[in-house]
Amino acid sequence: MLLVQETKLSNLAATKCFSLWGKNDITWIHRGIDKEGGGILTMWDNKVFSCFGSVEGKGFILIEGWYKSGESDSGVKVIVVNVYPPCSIREKEQLLKEIEGLLVNAYGSI
Repeated sequence: MLLVQETKLSNLAATKCFSLWGKNDITWIHRGIDKEGGGILTMWDNKVFSCFGSVEGKGFILIEGWYKSGESDSGVKVIVVNVYPPCSIREKEQLLKEIEGLLVNAYGSI
């Protein structure tokens, strides 16, 4: 899995992702830049991780899926959050509360 912050890209071509990873059997979610800048990229190898849900918000990408640690492994359910927070303390707190709310609503307590 590869988590990148500050891509500085509005759009991300598949060829760039394939080149960055080194092969084509991958999936990714890219949240492009907005008026404040940024850009977040989350990439994974399809043979190792299978995503079954995702949420994108201002400053984060949350993905949920199955991580396989071996050939016969059915997988372990995991949640990965790629965060690129704003500079303001107040905005950081709001971002973390939003992510916490998503996790609590989906899973109860965290």
